[in-house]
Amino acid sequence: MTRRRTVALVLGLVAIFAVALAAGVGSEEAPPGARAGGGGYSSEFQTAAITVLLGFVVFVLGQIAQRFFIEPIQEQKRIIGRIAYVILYYANVMALAPKPRQDEASEELRKLAGELRATLWIVPSYRLFQGLGLVEKRENIISASAGLVGWSNSVHMRDGTHAARHMATVAKALDLPRE
Repeated sequence: MTRRRTVALVLGLVAIFAVALAAGVGSEEAPPGARAGGGGYSSEFQTAAITVLLGFVVFVLGQIAQRFFIEPIQEQKRIIGRIAYVILYYANVMALAPKPRQDEASEELRKLAGELRATLWIVPSYRLFQGLGLVEKRENIISASAGLVGWSNSVHMRDGTHAARHMATVAKALDLPRE
């Protein structure tokens, strides 16, 4: 199920519950023996229903915030952490590494470049969160992604100088330690 369908379903359920509450479901006359003056079961039901509704709304809003904002921001942080790992792990895969190791490094670098660039579209309202400092600046993400692609290409060219330059670009763009 897509995110939009999930949100629409949840909001629909909230709307149905709110309409039922507003229509007075459960506000029939109190059974015999209940207090007169409106203090019977119907007001207790309404209080309970409002409490449940408010709790449900808070829960749904929390889930929406988590799914659409918090998780994508954390995903970007995880990818940046993996890039920090790759800088250390593949730092020696430049000119002298065997071809299978170069292929592995090149594939991982290009994969991370794509994943990092994708976070620009995965995080809704990216510019707002960028202004708040919760995500990396767009320019830094693009620079780091391009650096990862350049590093990936340099690995196969057996060009250690260019690979080191691209690795430094990635580290600088994401403010990561280099080795």
